Amino acid sequence: MATAPILSNYTAPALAAPSPTAGLLTAAIAATEKPGIASAGTANVGVYTPAAGVGKVASPGTASGTGYTATTLENAASASGADAGSAGYTAASLGAATPYTAANAGSAGFTANTAGQTDWNVANNQTTQGQLQSIIAANSPMMQMARTDALRQMNQRGLINSSMSVGAGQEAVMRQAMPIATSDAATYANAGRLNTETANNLEQFNVGQKNAAAQFGAAASNQAALANASATNNALQFGAQAKNQFALEQARATDAASQFTSGSSNQAALQNAQGDTQAALANAEALNRFKLEQAAAKNRALEVGALAGNEASLQNAQANTQVSINNAQRASDIELANAQNAAQNSQFNAQQQNALLESDADRKQQTNLAYAETANKSVAQQLDNSFKAAYATADNQTKVVLQKLDADTRSFLSQVESEYKQLMQTSASASESYQQTMKNISDLYLANPPLDSTALTNALTDQLDSLKGAMGILDALNSNVSGLQSLITT
Repeated sequence: MATAPILSNYTAPALAAPSPTAGLLTAAIAATEKPGIASAGTANVGVYTPAAGVGKVASPGTASGTGYTATTLENAASASGADAGSAGYTAASLGAATPYTAANAGSAGFTANTAGQTDWNVANNQTTQGQLQSIIAANSPMMQMARTDALRQMNQRGLINSSMSVGAGQEAVMRQAMPIATSDAATYANAGRLNTETANNLEQFNVGQKNAAAQFGAAASNQAALANASATNNALQFGAQAKNQFALEQARATDAASQFTSGSSNQAALQNAQGDTQAALANAEALNRFKLEQAAAKNRALEVGALAGNEASLQNAQANTQVSINNAQRASDIELANAQNAAQNSQFNAQQQNALLESDADRKQQTNLAYAETANKSVAQQLDNSFKAAYATADNQTKVVLQKLDADTRSFLSQVESEYKQLMQTSASASESYQQTMKNISDLYLANPPLDSTALTNALTDQLDSLKGAMGILDALNSNVSGLQSLITT
């Protein structure tokens, strides 16, 4: 059903209320009032709140549409197609394939022979000790001659009945027997070693020959068994393949005959069903086309009547909406002008009040800066007095070092004061760090007992490095305060 569009309500834009903090001046820099610290004056701010204008809202006229109910088609005529019957066939199935059991080849192994070991056990006659005992115990003529010769020599010296003659006789016997015993022991030992090695080599050779013969026999037996099993398997496989091939060819011939017969029956049934279906479709299409044309004619007549009524209603609603919009616009313009005048008056009053408060804060800040400068000069004078006291009691060599350290220290402090002057004027921590460093340096000059040159130099360097690092950190923190710099210079 066609309907006239409904007009959206028109709402005149309302004036946005200005933020209560519009034009707010923030100039608060708080610092603890301590010697050497400049504390900026705090200026209270005047705030103005502009009047907000409220716009008038226009109420639009609405248009009501007249629709129509379209004529719908009755249930369309449908065609029932004829079903084609089908004739199938049962495929011939193969019987179980003829298997064969493969013959397995046996295997023959052999147990390897192991060689025994002949040990060489050293006999008593293979050692010098054993041979020496045998030679001495025999009391051979040679041993008797050696003992007699030794006694004769001792008799010539008049020592025949002394213990020395007995020892000389025994020594002569040992001297004669030792080479013989050593040579005989080596001969017996070499013979024993040779016999042992010969027996072991012969045993290993015999075992190797036995193992080779056993391995050859096992290999021949395995080869023969493998050849026999392969021939048997080939014969069994050929017979099974021939039987399976014959059964497969018979099944294929049976399937081909059955498939031809069922295909002919299905083709005839399909052609008959297609003819019946085409006739039913043609009849249903003709009936549906007639019903569709009748419904279209009725809907066109209803649509023309509804469009004429909706057009008149829409024109009336548009005229009413335009009148309401014009009235709302005039009322909104008047209230906006009144709100702007009130806002300008409030802003002017706030600016005047802020200017007075800011001037008062500047005067307080100048007073604090002057006080801070005086305190810094006092600390600097204390540092100068400490240096002069240390210098007065130092030897000539130390005085030279003190002069250089003092010059470098004053130069560094002057550089820090110049670089961070504004920071020390606004930050209590920065000013305190600067003054504390100068106090610490004064204490180093007056240390008791006095520091040597190296210790004093290292201590001063640590103080100055710590001051530089602290100033850098405080400067970074101070720069993150939103609007601080602009408030100082405003």
